[in-house]
Amino acid sequence: MNQAAIGAALLLAGAVWFTAGTLSFSQGEQQSALAGAEPAHAQPDNRRVVRSTQPEISPGSAASIHASVPESNSVLHTHIQRWKEALSSQKGFEAWGRAQWTSAPLGPGTHGWIVILSAGGSEVGYMIIQAAQDGSYKLAEYGTGDHPLFSTGTLYRSLVQHELIDTSMTYHTWLSLAAHDLTRLYTDGLHAVWEIDNTDAGNSILIDAATGEIRTFNDYNPAVNHKLSGAALSSVPESASMLPAFDPYSSLNWLQNDSLPVRSIRDLQLFLNAEPLTFVSESFSGRLTVPLPVTGVAIWTGDTAYVALGQEGTRYLAFEDIVSLGRFFH
Repeated sequence: MNQAAIGAALLLAGAVWFTAGTLSFSQGEQQSALAGAEPAHAQPDNRRVVRSTQPEISPGSAASIHASVPESNSVLHTHIQRWKEALSSQKGFEAWGRAQWTSAPLGPGTHGWIVILSAGGSEVGYMIIQAAQDGSYKLAEYGTGDHPLFSTGTLYRSLVQHELIDTSMTYHTWLSLAAHDLTRLYTDGLHAVWEIDNTDAGNSILIDAATGEIRTFNDYNPAVNHKLSGAALSSVPESASMLPAFDPYSSLNWLQNDSLPVRSIRDLQLFLNAEPLTFVSESFSGRLTVPLPVTGVAIWTGDTAYVALGQEGTRYLAFEDIVSLGRFFH
């Protein structure tokens, strides 16, 4: 690395050390009725990434900087292309048909990949793919929107907003310096974070992979070899029902009501047909409560079903996984 690059890297490290010791990244003061976990969005105006005031970037144009699937992994290439083409025929996924994709490994020890799709210079969606025991792959999660899971654009805005990097450092300059040092931790859809090393302080900073919010705890140890559900290569979307997203904080019934007895995707569909549902997870060992609007259900062939959740776009998580991660409320 040349002297200019080293200087920029040291500047970044110094900023991380300084802010880690002086700033408090509050997740909100409101007490949750659910196991005392702190709400994820109690003070959204103070904690969410303010995109309108951040530098303009075009993540889709930086594809060559991202780590990618090795060319030799033709099996994974086949899975990605198959699912991309299958989803592009679905409502809300039209941009996927002309999209290019880049990818990066999840880890360590997860045997998974994040695939980011971009079209026209903008990100349009993502897929989380995990290796299966038989050598094939499963589609553990997918979603649409211009701020997908593990978007480096969202991460960059968060670092700038919290003064962890200087505002004079452009997105492309930052990414060229940091691309090989970014750690993406993914256990499941509700435990997905960036880990930013804070070497001088002897710890790490965790940043939510969906929202860009900084987590106040730093002792998270992701599960290794955690197996997720999801569609196989032979599966294709069969049917989908979608509802408008809503703000879970506009009604706090999920704090007051009993959870619904959802044991099957059919149960969920019946409850969803009656009135809007909120999915509430108590993630990171109960330290973070996240309420998300349920915006639909997607049924795939091969007895695979996904639950659509509204968060920075629409996220589709496998039903078999999500029922163990939280509860549903009217």
